[in-house]
Parts: sequence; structure tokens; C-alpha cells
Amino acid sequence: MVDVVVSTDSVTVLGGPQELDVDFNIGASGNRGSLFFTGLTNPNNLNTTTDFPSPPQAFDLFINIDSSDNDYLQAYQYVVEDGSNIWKKSFSLNNSVYSSNEVVTFTQGEATLNVDITSLGLSSALFEGLDNSFAYFNVQATASNINAELAPDGVGLDHFPVAMSVSVGDAFFDSAGLTDPADFPLKLPVTLKAVEFTGASWSNVDAKDIIVYFVISYANPNEIISNLVGGS
Repeated sequence: MVDVVVSTDSVTVLGGPQELDVDFNIGASGNRGSLFFTGLTNPNNLNTTTDFPSPPQAFDLFINIDSSDNDYLQAYQYVVEDGSNIWKKSFSLNNSVYSSNEVVTFTQGEATLNVDITSLGLSSALFEGLDNSFAYFNVQATASNINAELAPDGVGLDHFPVAMSVSVGDAFFDSAGLTDPADFPLKLPVTLKAVEFTGASWSNVDAKDIIVYFVISYANPNEIISNLVGGS
């Protein structure tokens, strides 16, 4: 064991300064983008100088409106990454779902109706043409088999099992009662065929107004359309 003895007339204690000044410099102000652009491709394939109405700035947004593209309705944001400006995927608008409860009149097992899908925010610009536009829609229909006319009186609630098929036609703009094309709602014709099991046999749902629940979504139909074109 070593004994250490310090013998001195004075002791100097070293430490930091009594006062510390810190200056903050946030740098020069910049322009933050606030524009929405649209186009028919991934914006990274475009020339930012010649393919845009004005040069994009950081945080501008671009939406791909090419309905045949796998990234249809994909939104991109213009950001700086690793020192370079790029368009980076931010979010997708292709999540629209339309729901509707309808009273449907069946005659000899069949019913037709035009479902108003304007609420999906769709327009003809999203289709190459309304021909074969049925392929863009996924329609699910569930029959409650409740007779809408008799239900308030507490009758007609037999809840017979129902087997139903759904056939979707091409979308169209309904001009009935309107004069301005800008006001024409986009509608989807749907044909339903239904039979019910009454306990002994199956028979057509006939002369009956029943409630049908619809869920309609919009999806990319590349494979369907390509087969339709190939078949023609």
C-alpha cells in the first residue's frame, strides 16, 4: 500500500467558465410546397422542369390518376432524401367503399336497380371508357329477406334462407330529370336473382320488397380488362 502526501501552499481548481453563451442560427428561410399535381405515371418518371406546370417544391403532392396503373390513386410527396429531391409514396386514395341499404322489389326471382355511386367520388376521367367499366367494381349484396312493406306491422319476418346472385353492368351517367351534365350522378346497374327456401322447397322470391345491403368497392381491373380485350 502506498501513502500519498500532498504538501503545497495553494490548490488550484480547474473548471468551466462562469458563463456560457449559446447562439442559435436556424438558417435561411425556404419555400414549402403546397401544390397538388396529377398525372398518368409515377412522378419520378417525369422531368420536373418540363413536365410540370410549375417546378415542384419540397412537400408538394402528386397523384397518379392512371386507372390502368398498379399505383392508381397513389399520392407521392416531393421530399429531400440523401441529398436528392425525389417523389416518395405517401398515401393512397384508392380505399373508397360505398355502402347502401336499399329496398328491392323482386318479381319472379329477379330485381334490377341503379345504385348511385357518386359518393365514391368517381368520374368518367377514371375510366378509359364506360364500356367494360363493370370490371372496376366489386359489388357485395346481402338480402335480409325482411318484407319491407309488412315489417312495420310485425309480420313477414319469416327469415327464409335466400340464395342470391349479383350481376353488374357498365356504369353510366343518369340524366333523368336533370339538364346540366355536370349534375348527372354516376350510377351502377345491378341485377339480382334470388330464391328462398320456405322449409320444403326452393322458390323464386316473388312480389316481395326486401331490404338488401350493398357494399361496393373500386379496384384495379388490369387482369380482367386484359382478358376481355384478348377475348375480343
